[in-house]
Amino acid sequence: MLDIKFIRQNPEKVKEGIAKKQAKVDIDRILELDEKKRDYLQKIENMRSEQNKLGKDDIVKAKEIKEEIKKLEPELESIDKELQALLRKIPNLPLDTVPVGKDDTENIVLREEGKKPEFNFQIKDYVDLSEKLDIIDTQRAAKVSGTRFGYIKGGAAMLEFALVQLALETLARENFVPVVPPVMLKPEMMEGMGYIRKIQNPNIKI
Repeated sequence: MLDIKFIRQNPEKVKEGIAKKQAKVDIDRILELDEKKRDYLQKIENMRSEQNKLGKDDIVKAKEIKEEIKKLEPELESIDKELQALLRKIPNLPLDTVPVGKDDTENIVLREEGKKPEFNFQIKDYVDLSEKLDIIDTQRAAKVSGTRFGYIKGGAAMLEFALVQLALETLARENFVPVVPPVMLKPEMMEGMGYIRKIQNPNIKI
């Protein structure tokens, strides 16, 4: 999810990036909601500051402020809810140097490294080779995850773990601290990563 400050400071850049991704998100509405949200937050903050300055003899005034805050909070929540929903629709912005095309047929090759080898036999891709070596199972994986996925197994699985271990040991020498986070996350954390709307399912809610 893009930082609202970045959108606020670069509205045209964000609009251009969204257009390149052929997405439709109302950035002007986002900015309008953002301004409203900040106004509401400022009002509530000012009221609470005034409330804290009141003495014991200002009970009536304190209650009036409290009721006014209660009225503003649901409105603020509604504004923020719409704002967050729109922010989640914004795709990651492409680099300025990325060319615009209708689909992958208009992709541009930036450069090629080395010389392409030529073979006098029909070459196989990594999937064919892996299936022949019995280190990947695409048929069973397709039943669980859909096409273009595979169960990595046997020597390939061991190789993957070895590479992970090598990476950790290499990073540890650079004072990197490995962390194993909790397996559960709060909804707002998932939203921040752009996942929650894709996987939200009441059947797995705890």
